Amino acid sequence: MSRWSALAVALVAALVFAATRAGLLEPLELWAYDRIGAAVFRDLGDERRVTLVTLDEPAIAVLGWPLGDDTVADLVARILDGGARTVGLDVYRDQPRPPGTVRLDALLAGSPSVVGVTFFADGAVDRVPPPAALIGTDRIGFADLPVDRDSVVRRGLLYREDGDGEALGLALRVAMVHLRPDGIAPGPDAENREWLKLGAATYRPLEPDTGGYADVDARGYQFLLDYGRRLSRPAIASALSVLDGTVDRALLKDRTVLVGIAAPSTRDVFPMPAGPARAAGRRSIFGIELQAAITAQILRQAYGETAPTRVLPPPAEAAWSAGWCLIGGMLGAVLTGALAMAIGFAGGVALLSVGCAALLGEDWWLPVMAPGAGFVASYAATSGWRIAGELRQRLELRRMFARFVDPGVAEEIWRQRAVLLAGGRPLPLRFEATVLVSDLAGFSAASEAMDPAAVMDWVGTYMDRMTDLIIDRGGMVEKYAGDGLLAVFGGPAAGADGDAATQARRAVDCAEAMRAAVDAINRTCGARGWPPLHVRIGIHSGPVVSGAVGSARRSQYTVIGDTPNVAARLEAFDKDKVRFGGGDGNCRILLSGVTVALLAPGAPVEKIADAMVRGREGRVEVYRLRPKSGG
Repeated sequence: MSRWSALAVALVAALVFAATRAGLLEPLELWAYDRIGAAVFRDLGDERRVTLVTLDEPAIAVLGWPLGDDTVADLVARILDGGARTVGLDVYRDQPRPPGTVRLDALLAGSPSVVGVTFFADGAVDRVPPPAALIGTDRIGFADLPVDRDSVVRRGLLYREDGDGEALGLALRVAMVHLRPDGIAPGPDAENREWLKLGAATYRPLEPDTGGYADVDARGYQFLLDYGRRLSRPAIASALSVLDGTVDRALLKDRTVLVGIAAPSTRDVFPMPAGPARAAGRRSIFGIELQAAITAQILRQAYGETAPTRVLPPPAEAAWSAGWCLIGGMLGAVLTGALAMAIGFAGGVALLSVGCAALLGEDWWLPVMAPGAGFVASYAATSGWRIAGELRQRLELRRMFARFVDPGVAEEIWRQRAVLLAGGRPLPLRFEATVLVSDLAGFSAASEAMDPAAVMDWVGTYMDRMTDLIIDRGGMVEKYAGDGLLAVFGGPAAGADGDAATQARRAVDCAEAMRAAVDAINRTCGARGWPPLHVRIGIHSGPVVSGAVGSARRSQYTVIGDTPNVAARLEAFDKDKVRFGGGDGNCRILLSGVTVALLAPGAPVEKIADAMVRGREGRVEVYRLRPKSGG
């Protein structure tokens, strides 16, 4: 991964962290939490410890509202007579409602398994006091619940400060009474004495930035509810069936019985998370049902059947998101090709989603939207930077090669860019090639007698045709030098067909085509009053070194070494003795013995010399390429 890609990943990670802390991702995190919870949802079936006795609309129609104290006393007494282990009375008794007030107070005060309810709200004006008979006892629980910004209850409140000390939530208070016969009581955790331990469960208090939350109100001792992915169905009995004695006593015996309102007219309802909503076939839950779900969860966890939901500390969550930014950045930087990029992107998103779902099924809540956003943004940033870099490289390669090789060869060069480029410029390469050098004989003298515009048209017509012939045969015009040119067959310009024999044959075939083209061009020259063209060509095969020479402001791709030097010497060999118009026509072509050895047997060549070449030890076998007419 490049330095710029690393900076992009760091910037994305910083932006994701800032968005998380600002709470911008919290709605998405909670949405994902509910949907992933729905995906791993487990219906635990019928609840065996908790029963609901509900004051539904029919009961309210018969009994009236609010209930009188005698009705409440009858209801509680019949539940206790049915053998209930605990009774949670989620019906406010802050004021006497005679008749039956004395009897109810005596029943509440004398029944150690009955828990009454209070409501703190946010201020003294809305506060609902507990039953007077229970004041001063440890059998009062508050009904307050933390509500998220979307009105869904995903957190429970175990206890809180009430100004006079600590007050316990109704679900915890009822669960403690239920657990008392089993010798299970709350206490400090051995690892951290500030953590609450109840039976097999240790509850770590939520922090403001727990899980997907961002600066949430975490006052009191809060914990995560699991009813969004686990739900047991408590038995439900109408208060009327309890009062008239028709209730199944098995629904009361040895159970915790919660008594509360389940009537839409009271508006004590909350939206349900996706999982239980799908299981229950409805989108809302009554407050008493929610208290029952929390109570059942506390009991399951106290008995070690499930574990409280765990989260990472905020620094670890930040590292989790940053790690996915890094993964996205690395994949975006290294994956090439549409299919590989699509697989890498989809695979990363799937791995994150499935991994978070699997962890949530094991009671670990890890954020998914923050790391997901980081993964996507980093992937897009680094792949975009890489693609932009590739486009810059493509333009660089095209600038260097595209004018001199055919499109197929240019594309092959692009596919080999990893070995051809470094730092935005061609790498020096050593490869086998055949070099063709051509020059116009007598050009200087002829051009002096011509108009400058005519000279450029004359040479331009020749060069255009020669260049086309070279490109058509897979060669690359490495340089123009006035009236001469140097072409390379092989190396980067060879494309996929890079063997030496093939390139030698292409170079020779190109020279023959150039010879024929010169004759055709000369007919045009005669018609325009231009002098005829006379061309010398030298061809040699061997190793060359290629690379870019020059400065950052101006550079040129070139080949150097013995091979182009020998080709140039062959082109100029005995140039003063050449008589055009004879056996070679208007184009003399000389080959080295090395090139001839690469040609197919029977090539129309004849040896004319063993020549010494300036700057090179040893002799060079010089061959003349005869015209195809046999001259």
